[in-house]
Amino acid sequence: MAKSFKYAKINDELPKRDIGVLLGAMILKHFDDAEKINELMEDIDMKQINDEIRIIAREEYADKLEKIEKENIQLKNKQKEIENKNKQMETKQKEIEIKIKKLSEMKDLNSQKARKILNSLIVH
Repeated sequence: MAKSFKYAKINDELPKRDIGVLLGAMILKHFDDAEKINELMEDIDMKQINDEIRIIAREEYADKLEKIEKENIQLKNKQKEIENKNKQMETKQKEIEIKIKKLSEMKDLNSQKARKILNSLIVH
């Protein structure tokens, strides 16, 4: 269709543009490969109105896009939350390892210092 449109003799610019926009929208909807999209848009001489087509498509699917964008923001926030919790867990793990090492170096596990370390380990 793109190649046929390229060689079609349409003298009136308004219908030509309208048909080009429709073809462009179809191209954007049905092709995922950016290289192929660019090639087809060039074939129909509509590369210059590619932005207009994207705006039209955005308006058509604005609700869905907004929902997806909100979900992406929520996912990013969750990911940051998980990363922070992982860092906290790593820090606590290092603290525990240090305390265990101190305990293993102590000769008297009944000492005040050893009991304090054991109590802090129980709390973790």
